[in-house]
Amino acid sequence: MFSGIIDKLGQVKTAAKQNGALGFRIATGYDDLALGESVAVNGVCLTVASLQGSDADFFASAETLARSNLDNIAVGSKVNLERAVSLNTRLSGHMVQGHVDGKGTLTSVTAESGAWKLTIALPATLSRYCVEKGSITLNGISLTINTMVDHADGRLTIGLTIIPHTWEHTNLHTAKIGDAINIEVDVMAKYVERLSQPYQQKPVENHLQEIAQSDLPSAFTDEPLRIHAFRNLSDGTDHLALVKHPLPAVPLVRVHSECLTGEALGSLRCDCGAQLQESMRQVSESDGGVVIYLRNHEGRGIGLANKIMAYALQDKGYDTIEANTALGFAPDPRDYGVAAHMLTSLGITSLRLLSNNPDKAKALAKMGIKVVEQIPLVIKANPFNTGYLATKRDRMGHFIPTQEKN
Repeated sequence: MFSGIIDKLGQVKTAAKQNGALGFRIATGYDDLALGESVAVNGVCLTVASLQGSDADFFASAETLARSNLDNIAVGSKVNLERAVSLNTRLSGHMVQGHVDGKGTLTSVTAESGAWKLTIALPATLSRYCVEKGSITLNGISLTINTMVDHADGRLTIGLTIIPHTWEHTNLHTAKIGDAINIEVDVMAKYVERLSQPYQQKPVENHLQEIAQSDLPSAFTDEPLRIHAFRNLSDGTDHLALVKHPLPAVPLVRVHSECLTGEALGSLRCDCGAQLQESMRQVSESDGGVVIYLRNHEGRGIGLANKIMAYALQDKGYDTIEANTALGFAPDPRDYGVAAHMLTSLGITSLRLLSNNPDKAKALAKMGIKVVEQIPLVIKANPFNTGYLATKRDRMGHFIPTQEKN
């Protein structure tokens, strides 16, 4: 086990591949290494195979090379080194196994106030293990995630701050934009995922039945949309699909959650009513599309009365996420299984999604709906919902530009 605190900056002296594996020698700077000792090289736990003074030989398997940036090291390369912790070692970073999970890509480096701001693009396979202010290991360095930006395809861009000491004493200062960076996520997140799998919500079975359809003239569209009524036979809830026929291969789709206060009562605390109207207009003007209207999604799925309780907490200074969690709910517990089944019932397997919410795109993708493009649905803010919209942007990753109050 390691702590993510780099001991030495080593230099590669020789490197040669054989049968898919890589053998290489590093000038380590250690004068007391032992054969068989574990050393993290750019965050990869390797075994000292032979020694010549302070130079040590290591071997990396083909599987290790596929997961890490060791495949790209060359003679003269600088590598981060850390020896395994002992029982009397102070754990200054966090628990690091030296089992690299994959590679990220360095996308920006900015000097700021004596430190360096880095952004790293992570693949979708690793993004679910990351949280703001959580630990992550980059090239063996224990760091804290400062910011996260989700992308529609499941990828994640994280932002980190590198202090001068870390910058100078690790190989981050030699990295270039586009370089591969070794990533080890917090192992506890993987254990939690594994242990919770038996209790995770299973995909919603398709108990939907189309009940009826008709034309719907509306004040929000120039021409009637075709309204399809679906019933979920498992719980009796009715849902709607407003369709502009004929549907192209990749239609424009809005998956909209019911909001009585915003849609029927004209509440200014959210943007739901305006989003519904605008999405109906855009779909009606498209070459074919759908507005899916999901019932029982009030208050991001917590219910009408609970939403009013959340409003009361927001009156006391809570933001929309804090209010939900204070009431015992997740920030956004909605499920989009019904929406996916409604779409497939309409023959839709690929779409352009009209939404600011990256989680909605990821949820549909997990259910087999290909999101070809995510199109923001931006509504002008008002004095009552600027804080709400800012929270969704800053804490939930929604695409909502900074807006002036009306």
